Amino acid sequence: MSRPTHRVFVYGTLKRGHGNHEQFLKNAYFAGESATPPHYQMIAASFPVILPADPGKAVAGELYHVDDAALARLDALERVPTSYHRAVIDVTENGQPVKAYVYVGTERWSEIESHQPYTRCNSRGELDWKP
Repeated sequence: MSRPTHRVFVYGTLKRGHGNHEQFLKNAYFAGESATPPHYQMIAASFPVILPADPGKAVAGELYHVDDAALARLDALERVPTSYHRAVIDVTENGQPVKAYVYVGTERWSEIESHQPYTRCNSRGELDWKP
């Protein structure tokens, strides 16, 4: 395994205890819980999708360090660039500001009218996906 060089913020099925974690992030370095800046809305069915929003909310999730191969596998899972794009955002790690990748839904998600907004928030007011 190559050296972990990328921070990735996850907010859905890739989080610990959810369906894609074991296959994609089990061996990644878990850096802790974090949250996005308040610039998103969330839609969800069996998995969540975040989309840019103004005004928006912060999204709760987890921060991982991954290597190049793991990042490529995550890109394939998220169907970059068709379903998601990989964006760079500001998050915190151990109380310090850092940059991390996050998967944000492409415009095609906005066009699907059958998806309902996901509005469940944690005690900090962050969108916090729970299936």
